[in-house]
Amino acid sequence: MDCESFSQLLGSWMDGKLDAASRASMAEHAQSCADCRVLHEERQALRDLVRSSKADELVPKLIASIRESVFDERDGRLHPPPDDPSGDPPSKTP
Repeated sequence: MDCESFSQLLGSWMDGKLDAASRASMAEHAQSCADCRVLHEERQALRDLVRSSKADELVPKLIASIRESVFDERDGRLHPPPDDPSGDPPSKTP
């Protein structure tokens, strides 16, 4: 097992989707490679954080943040992002 293979298989390993031989190879590599061990620990910490958060609280905050970035409540119109020099409203392409 090399680091590139480890990185590519990490999600599947953490999801329990690998066969026994691949799981053993991943575990062995994680024990012997400090960089990949840290990658696994960081990914696990991120998963734990996401799982512990309350999605019903995060989604409304995300929607509000998006609305604030594109909607001007003063005139009720959508506006292009600040870095759009054209000033044209966003197109409505399907």
